[in-house]
Amino acid sequence: MRIGGDFEITMDTLYQPSLNSMLLSNNDYYVWTDLGRSAIYLAIIDLIKKGVKRKAYLPFYACHSILKAFDELDFQIEFYSQEAKLNHQIDLSFIEENSVFFYINYFGMENRISESIKYAKKKRSFYVIEDCVQSAFSIFAHHLSDYKIYSFRKFLAQADGALLISKKPLYLNSSLAQINSTFLKEQTYGKILRNEESLTNLYLNLLKKSEYNMGHQKIIPREMSAFSKFLMSQENIQQTSERRRENWYLLLHNINQHHFLRSCVEPLFQRLENCEVPLGFPIRVNQQKRDIILKELRNKEIFCPVHWDLSEQTNRINKTEFEKDYNLSKSMITLPIDQRLSQVHIYYLIESLDEIVRRI
Repeated sequence: MRIGGDFEITMDTLYQPSLNSMLLSNNDYYVWTDLGRSAIYLAIIDLIKKGVKRKAYLPFYACHSILKAFDELDFQIEFYSQEAKLNHQIDLSFIEENSVFFYINYFGMENRISESIKYAKKKRSFYVIEDCVQSAFSIFAHHLSDYKIYSFRKFLAQADGALLISKKPLYLNSSLAQINSTFLKEQTYGKILRNEESLTNLYLNLLKKSEYNMGHQKIIPREMSAFSKFLMSQENIQQTSERRRENWYLLLHNINQHHFLRSCVEPLFQRLENCEVPLGFPIRVNQQKRDIILKELRNKEIFCPVHWDLSEQTNRINKTEFEKDYNLSKSMITLPIDQRLSQVHIYYLIESLDEIVRRI
């Protein structure tokens, strides 16, 4: 039984009719592109044309790839912290006029920092980029953000596919570059090979190689591939969202019912709002035992992502200034709850996790 990890492209993936227009309204200005970092890059280009001050406030607890677009476009970066709770309100009086504030809706949950933004915008004018990569199928009611960034590769089997939504018309003069055929071939081939367990090393090497190469290239916003558009059009987004929510709540209930497990594992969240579709089920464990638990779970064919390695951020600033963020990153495990999993998978995950934390 295999749980989590990269999505595979299967024959079932090709024969599931659905709709994917749920993210857009008649008033949206948008552009489809290849990757989340490309969507961020395009938003920043649009801001530069509007005369924005080249200063950006980014969350310290974030994927290092977010920094890349700001670096390449010569922005001064300042970090801020939401500490270990991740989605609570904070004082934003540090934001300067005409600068850029970037925030993340973590793990599919609406970040309550939006209330802080609403208050701060009454006192000064600045631009807001909202990262919805981890909340690709969540639908939030507020309209505070100037730009929203979506990427669907963490939720679906496609190799590329990101979306930039803007509150106002986009001033992007040049057309997007053509697809990166090498990246797409390696990603797609790897996702097909993942169906065959005997080819695990081959598909992992393909995916890691393509991600590494892409991460070390200059950002060139590209068109979304036709194949990924096709795959996304086949996905039943409503069904996918419902299954993720069901699995999330089943996991929460079982962790809370296992008293010993509950004493060793701390869920980061205890509820979902009706509008929220989770990326995964984030938990905190003993920092000294986190990597051991991950290894033991992998031995049981349970593959959990880690959010995130903050080494890029700590290379730029004294990590003691963001100690709570750093400690969170070292104690975090994101348990899989994706649409491929049934109740049988969730019960196996709980039993495995319980056995591991009792033994180590």
